Amino acid sequence: MGESLKGYERGAVYWIILPPDGTKLAIVGDGPGDHRARVWDWRSGTVLVGLIKGHTQLIHGVCWSSDDEELVTASGDIAIHRWIVLTKEELGKPLQAHDDRHDGEKWSVLFLPDGKEIASCGDDDTVRFLDLETGEQIEEPLKGYERGAVYWIILPPDGTKLAIGCWIPEVGPFEGHTDGVTATEFSPGGLYLASVGDGPGDHRARAWDWRSGTVLVGLIRGHTQLIHGVCWSSDDEELVTASGDIAIRRWIVLTKEELGKPLQAHDDSIHPDIVECWELACERFQETRC
Repeated sequence: MGESLKGYERGAVYWIILPPDGTKLAIVGDGPGDHRARVWDWRSGTVLVGLIKGHTQLIHGVCWSSDDEELVTASGDIAIHRWIVLTKEELGKPLQAHDDRHDGEKWSVLFLPDGKEIASCGDDDTVRFLDLETGEQIEEPLKGYERGAVYWIILPPDGTKLAIGCWIPEVGPFEGHTDGVTATEFSPGGLYLASVGDGPGDHRARAWDWRSGTVLVGLIRGHTQLIHGVCWSSDDEELVTASGDIAIRRWIVLTKEELGKPLQAHDDSIHPDIVECWELACERFQETRC
């Protein structure tokens, strides 16, 4: 394994994401003025692409295209930028799906399965869909989150639905955390959804059968601070959680048994109750209550 990836001395690492081929990492930081992205060869620890500049505020979302050649970044400056990774060339003008009339800070962005369109979400309580070539919205925004911002959107492996998380703990179909949800992840097999909460004392994870909305595994406890990240093993049987208590823990999902001792990779902190599923159709997006 290579050396630790460094270069963010002025602030924390805010986001990391692998492309489909699994050979690289896109990383964004949150230090003062560090509104940029880098791409690393994680095996060797070398920088493949230096600092991709363009945003004026913190980058909240980043995603890869299916061919590993492009990155899309979304920021609190309301802009969505699209880049050719190896050349750092920006493709077209910055896109704007959410606007400051709605306090539209963007929190998450992803490519839709055809690679020609993206979805984004933000503080204006909507999920919006854009054509990458024209910059035009291709569908009516998904709404219904007036009491809380939409913080994340993710696709399951089959690419047919969206999971949407926002800050409304008392309304469901998936309820259980005491406040918002900080992270979610579909299992590779597409059967389950893991969620972690950030309410007072809610430093725990749950696993759901997202089709029925039932809890597969209740609260997995062990962390003493907010869980910032969660991921599945390739066989859908294990979860790894990373927390502000500096610990990384590994769990067998069905038994809630912890595997080994907590790991510690960093010297400081490691950097919502609603999940709804939406059918991705060619002509319109239809809500499916799970």
